[in-house]
Amino acid sequence: MQGEKEVELPPYYRWQIAIDAPALPPLGYTHIQVQESSRTAPAMRNCAESAIENNDYRLVLHAGSLSLHDKRNGRVISDLLTFEDCADAGDSYDFSPLEGDVPQRCHTFTLIACEKGPHIERMTLSATLMLPPSLAARAAQDIQPYPVRLVCELRQHDAQLFIDVSLENTVCDHRLRLLINSDIRTTESIASQPFAVIRRPVADAPADWRQHYREKPIDIETSEGIIAIEENNRSLIINSLGMKEFQICQNGTAQIALTLFKSTGVLGRDDLDWRPGRASGINNTVVNTPDAQLLKPLHFSLTLALADRADPMTLRHLETRVTRQPFTWQNQTLNTLDNRLERFTLNFVSRSLPETFSLLTLPEPLMLSAIPHAHTVDGTIIRIFNAGEHPVPLPPSLRNIPQINYLEEPVADCATILPCSTCDFLFTHQERNEKV
Repeated sequence: MQGEKEVELPPYYRWQIAIDAPALPPLGYTHIQVQESSRTAPAMRNCAESAIENNDYRLVLHAGSLSLHDKRNGRVISDLLTFEDCADAGDSYDFSPLEGDVPQRCHTFTLIACEKGPHIERMTLSATLMLPPSLAARAAQDIQPYPVRLVCELRQHDAQLFIDVSLENTVCDHRLRLLINSDIRTTESIASQPFAVIRRPVADAPADWRQHYREKPIDIETSEGIIAIEENNRSLIINSLGMKEFQICQNGTAQIALTLFKSTGVLGRDDLDWRPGRASGINNTVVNTPDAQLLKPLHFSLTLALADRADPMTLRHLETRVTRQPFTWQNQTLNTLDNRLERFTLNFVSRSLPETFSLLTLPEPLMLSAIPHAHTVDGTIIRIFNAGEHPVPLPPSLRNIPQINYLEEPVADCATILPCSTCDFLFTHQERNEKV
């Protein structure tokens, strides 16, 4: 009896490939057969160029500065991106500037690589800020290089610029923001909430704010992901994949200042410049939180789009393209990627399924919100969300489906779905196998 013997298997390889996939049916699936071929697939090639483009945009690096050209209407945004870093003398709850600190900005980029393929064009850039490692070092003007890596990507038939930022954070007590320039003058910002879009005024705090407020009413706002500004049939729309704080800065035209991160080593701090007096936190005491300095590799992703309008439907469409990537799985015999099956004998029941299937189609501005499994009955719930600004009549395909509330209790059927509202439909097992 030798017991179990560990056998080394060849390593797994993951490849990211770009293909012209067929249009996916709504709320459905399609089969794609991958066949082995002796021909070599076209790969990304390195180019001695400083510009990338797709059907909609052209991104150009000239004299270290980025400019975005909209090929559809001639719009040009110069000095597109700028990194801004400043001291954070606040705490984990609130940002507060350090007296005498001057924000450091960098809008000069160095080209590392330019890659082009039939479906994707990508430009990799670097930028270097000179930052002090701590609050004490800022007073002593002790600075060190702080490199940041920026990857910009344009994909064919996708009217968005994909932006990735990566860095190794070696600085304490600071805030790093990405300033996104625009050709728009505006007095309000647009941001998404879980089931709505909110507009907020852009306004500086009054000079005598200390006489009326306990904290400075600064217009640093939050978002669930969508950030937009618009003016006269022009809009600039950001989908921030994880970053939730932004500010609209006025510099002739509006800039979206997207907070990548802020790091500070205390949970609560007394007598901040923007919050005099008490300390926020547990029992108004200062609690040291060294891990909150985020001294580690950091990565951030976002997309940028230019459009004519920033209406709710346009915003949700762009958000869906970024955040709701199609779920895929693969049938193959070599291995099962991360979930290995050869350790156990499993009996899979064979079922014949059509190559393409769609459960239902929704008219705009109705959108799919969620498909949870019902807890109290044997069925599936489909939650429909009205992303528009007006009530929408219930589509005929859903009029005969039972409606329920969030507690899965039957409710009286509604004939319309109100703006920024949802409606839940219960598909029993008999019903959900039929196309509606």
